[in-house]
Amino acid sequence: MPGPDDACLPARPEATAVEEVLPGGGSTAVVRRGAAVHRTAGPWTPTVHRLLEHLHAGGVTFLPRPLGFDERGREVLTHLPGTVPNHPLPAHVWTPAVLATAGRQLAEVHAATRTFLTGGGGAGAGTGPSGAVWQQPVREPVEVVCLNDVAPYNMVFDADGRLTGWIDVDTASPGPRVWDLAHLAYRLVPLTGEDDSGAGAPDLVRYRRRLGALCRAYASAGDEVPLRPEEVLPVVVERLLALAENADARAAAGGTHLAGHGEHYRREAAWLTARVDALAQPPTAQLVVLTGPIASGKSTVAAALAAAATRRNLTAVVVDVDDVAEAVASPGAGASGLWSSAHQAHGALVARWTRTPVDLVVAVGPLFSPAERSALLGELPAGTPVHWVLLDAPVAATLARAAADPTRGLSRDAGFHTDRHARFRRWRSGIPAAQTFDTSTTGVEEITHRVATALGF
Repeated sequence: MPGPDDACLPARPEATAVEEVLPGGGSTAVVRRGAAVHRTAGPWTPTVHRLLEHLHAGGVTFLPRPLGFDERGREVLTHLPGTVPNHPLPAHVWTPAVLATAGRQLAEVHAATRTFLTGGGGAGAGTGPSGAVWQQPVREPVEVVCLNDVAPYNMVFDADGRLTGWIDVDTASPGPRVWDLAHLAYRLVPLTGEDDSGAGAPDLVRYRRRLGALCRAYASAGDEVPLRPEEVLPVVVERLLALAENADARAAAGGTHLAGHGEHYRREAAWLTARVDALAQPPTAQLVVLTGPIASGKSTVAAALAAAATRRNLTAVVVDVDDVAEAVASPGAGASGLWSSAHQAHGALVARWTRTPVDLVVAVGPLFSPAERSALLGELPAGTPVHWVLLDAPVAATLARAAADPTRGLSRDAGFHTDRHARFRRWRSGIPAAQTFDTSTTGVEEITHRVATALGF
């Protein structure tokens, strides 16, 4: 059993201290004494403590720091303030911000472990310092130290639902980066065929977007090593089969709490194997087109729809033709004869956003004529779902709105305003609207609710 000489910060808390049993601890009993956590140690614990000290010295401070061993030979670690979620996992676990933070933090951990493996600044392979003992097998190719169990049940969240720390790293061992990212993807995308995670029913479109977002977050931090979804997915299957073997072995050795887990992981592996090709496809966002005459409420509804999507843990982007046109310096796109070019640029920007790991793109503007609609739709990825929403109102109502808004310019002019309405009326019948609303009689909240319902969120 490890003793205090193995600790970087040897401290022997008093045996009489009050202990609070912490939830979780599926493999070992975990208690808290004040600001420290005590848990059963193993032969690998001194190596993991050295790893944690190395990470803290390298600026990775969202993991516990070792404080030695107590009078019973248990390891002692700093307690990370916050909440570790229990099953079923709460909604804040599935926010885009948590997904991105987890990907970046895993990359930071991996980057900082490379020098732990080599004992210096080199990038050569190694398995850690002399005498290193690992609980899990070392896997080739050795690139980093994998934590091997990065998952929501080992994450710490603050009162606002932000990811602030990770715990339970005693299963760490050297291996390839993708081995760790694959496990995080399984747990946090989540790549599961069962509706038991709290993330909602299995949805391949959502999974594709979230997997792409996780991979991009990982590639943006640490050593900035890109790992593509098509590289990660086969390893998730391999990882699930390894989890099944491990669960079976531990259950046979007396771990009754793991009975049936092996069967579950094999079922998940089979489900994912059948869908690897579909999940490896580039993510495509849902496109909503909000169009209608001047002052019909397009921008207001777009902002409300984006906010509604965000409340449901989706990522939304609003792209307005007017914002693109304003990139043309004075006298402006219309006076410069560049309004058609602004539509083309708007369509290209919308198409580019639909190819990123976002859930919803809202295109806004006077998209009336066949040429304007073609400019919007011409560069979209094949199969992009498009939902047209037409917002309308009598010209008297829209002119009154425009007149009451001091931020508006030419649209407050009655002649210009009426002429633009007349143009909309000429093309109105050709707009392929799935939903139409009169914004002089229907409020923004109701419109947003009905569009969100039609989109399934």
